[in-house]
Amino acid sequence: MAQSPSVEEYGMTNDMLAAHVRDHFAQFTLLESGLRHPNSFMQDCAYHQLTPETRKQLIHLYYSLDESFLREFVGRRLSNKSRRELSDIAERCELQLRSCKRQFDNLSCVARRTEDLPGPLTDNIKNCFLLPEWLAECYAAVIFIASNRYIYTKTFDNLTGFDIKYDATVLQLQVQHIMTAVKTVIKLYDG
Repeated sequence: MAQSPSVEEYGMTNDMLAAHVRDHFAQFTLLESGLRHPNSFMQDCAYHQLTPETRKQLIHLYYSLDESFLREFVGRRLSNKSRRELSDIAERCELQLRSCKRQFDNLSCVARRTEDLPGPLTDNIKNCFLLPEWLAECYAAVIFIASNRYIYTKTFDNLTGFDIKYDATVLQLQVQHIMTAVKTVIKLYDG
């Protein structure tokens, strides 16, 4: 801090600096409200000063997930109790609480908006939130595991994001196989 330039070196007063910070904070707040609705963010005239490529990159960054957060969060439900535990998770993951809240809120929002849509969860996430395939797969895996209440114990702390996605894919295939078998049995009894 002692080596950082002072306000006086730039010819700014403390009031000017405070106004500058307030302006930037207001801009970031507006940007964040747009990022919560990616389709509108890409089409809204208010954001056309940003190139489409920049807007896509901002969406990807806003919806990004830290692997340490994923490892800590996988197996938990997307509930208010989990939200109250975010400060502990942030401390264990060495992340800022605001980042953990953003990631949790994004997971909850994606789960809520895609839960009733027909079709594969990954495709629904990609279409609704304009996310790349790999990130949509991460969201789909965590949401699938959380909504089906699979429990990961502390022995799985070394799992990577890829491992979690693989586990969720295998579990989804098993569920599909079981559902197909159940439908077959129902048809046999009804027929």
